[in-house]
Amino acid sequence: MRISTLIPMLFAVLLLACEPSIGDECETSSQCPSGSICDTSVKDGYCLGVSCDVDSDCPSASSCIFFDDYLSYCLADCQSDGDCRDGYRCRSDLGEKRFCWLPPGENDAPFSRAESAE
Repeated sequence: MRISTLIPMLFAVLLLACEPSIGDECETSSQCPSGSICDTSVKDGYCLGVSCDVDSDCPSASSCIFFDDYLSYCLADCQSDGDCRDGYRCRSDLGEKRFCWLPPGENDAPFSRAESAE
């Protein structure tokens, strides 16, 4: 492969790796994936989607999680705590999907309703 071909490919890979994701730290919604918001009420912010109906409403690597009949968020997928940001845990008690959340005592929003289900 020629170096002139390799450099643009490497740049494209690096650019894609820098794309924001649900669950990322943020200070403003412009730092989050398109169509999502920055919840600044939690430590270091949390990019999330609001009012989803199905997983396909959410960006990749996230799922639509229902906390009650009216409250749903696109939250970061996980299989274990190691898949989540520091301080966050992989929660699995609200159905089949696992998602990253901030444990009680750290902050109440947006997960305060979900904490009451524990």
